[in-house]
Formats: sequence, structure tokens, C-alpha cells
Amino acid sequence: MHSLSNVEADSALLAGKAVIVTGAARGLGEAFARCAAACGARVVVNDIDLVEAEGVAVGIRAKGRAAIASGLSVADADQARALATLCMERFGSIDGLINNAGVFYKREIWEESAVDARRLIEVNLLGAIHCAAAVVPHMRAAGRGSIVNLSSVAAFGLAGRGVYSATKSALLSLTYTWALELQGAGIRVNALSPRASTRLTPPSLGDVGDVAPVAAFLLSDLAAQITGQCIRTADLELAWTLPARLGAVISRSSPGVRGVAEALKSAKPGPQPFGWLTLQKD
Repeated sequence: MHSLSNVEADSALLAGKAVIVTGAARGLGEAFARCAAACGARVVVNDIDLVEAEGVAVGIRAKGRAAIASGLSVADADQARALATLCMERFGSIDGLINNAGVFYKREIWEESAVDARRLIEVNLLGAIHCAAAVVPHMRAAGRGSIVNLSSVAAFGLAGRGVYSATKSALLSLTYTWALELQGAGIRVNALSPRASTRLTPPSLGDVGDVAPVAAFLLSDLAAQITGQCIRTADLELAWTLPARLGAVISRSSPGVRGVAEALKSAKPGPQPFGWLTLQKD
């Protein structure tokens, strides 16, 4: 159990809001669900491990908050729609969605498994798409809502995590796109890139309890002017991820292949470092 005492002072921050948290049986998802509930939200604790999801919901209800458990799979579009329907039927609205459900494995490209890659994409990427597609009609009808997509520094490249990294990069792109599509509907879409110890990460990366308030903030009216953004967080540190930092335009002196080579060779700055571990050293 992770301490959430730092959010007790915000017990009414999400009052009246109904929030779906996917992958919420343990780790970050559990912390998100508990924190949202501590801030006053009514929470759907969703995870394919229904027994553990129910345990989280029971713990939330024991503190006098509202929560129900769901074992629906976000990888299936029909079940994602059923998840949205469940929230509407039990709580009367869908004000927030945290797309946290995810799976993970380490494998270099020459050892990649099509079966494992497909499963990861179905959960990490398609699951987020299915859930967003399911909740957005309800949010549009209400004229409000907040979606938080879980990305990762892996989006910048981590060796041995190619498919996982690709899904996290895609979630950033979807965040920016959905924010554009929904900005006139009163719906905000942001991403959260956490660094914390879970089943998927080493035990030295920080406490999920320090990440959860960032997600609660993005769900809340305190973030009413924030959309299309990604916040990186580790321990009590925060940083914006900057999606629009583009290099200067370079003019080619000739249209052929050598013109490309000459133009890029003269460009300042030149080729950029890649990979999260490399960027972290700069």
C-alpha cells in the first residue's frame, strides 16, 4: 500500500466527477484509482484481474468513497463500450478516463514475437483508443471531460522495448490529435509520463503515490486550461514534454541526392542524439 496522505487536503477536488481507471488492480492504476477517490471522485476500477480490482474497490469503499470494480478487457472494443455503459449506469456520467492498462516485455527486434507484439499493441494502444472512443460521446453530450493517456520516456527509445516504446509514442501522438479534435467540445486530453516502481519497472524508480496526484490534477478543474500536453514526473519532480520543437528549415542547392547530402551536412545543429538513456545524459 502506498501513502496518499498528500492528497487528503484535496478531498473535494474531484467531487461530483465519475472516473474510469483502466489497469487499476495494482501499481500505478491502483494509485490513480485510490487518489481519485480520495479527491472525491466516484471510480470505476477496471482490470482483467477482477479479484484484485474488487479488492481495490472494497478498500476505497471502506474509506467512505464510491467505487465499483470491472473485469472488462479494454483490448476488445465491445467490452470498452460496456465499460463506459457501466460507468454511466452506476454513476450517471463519465467525467474522466485514465488510460493506464498496459502490458510489457523486453525483446530485441531480431527476437520479436508477432503474437506478443500483437497482444501488447491490443492492450496498450488499441485499448486506449477503444476506451476513448467509448467515453467521448458521453463527454461530448455533457460538454466536459478529461482523458489522461499513460505514456513513457520509452517513447524516445529504449533498447529491447521496441513495441512497448512504439505504443507509448503513439499515445503521445493520439494525445495531441484528440486534444485538437475535442478542444471545442469541452474535453481535455493530456498525457502523463511517469517514472515509478511497478511490476513492469525496477524497484528504485520512486513511489507511485507521488505520481497519482499528477493524474488527479489533470482530471480536475485546476487543469481546466491544460490540453494537448504531456507531463513527465518522477518522485516530486515535474517537467513538460515539448512536442513542437522542430529543427530549422534547410534549403537544398540542387534537387538531386547530393543536394540532400550537402544540405544536411551544413545544417546546424546536425543529427540529434536519440534514445532516452542518451538524452538523459545531455
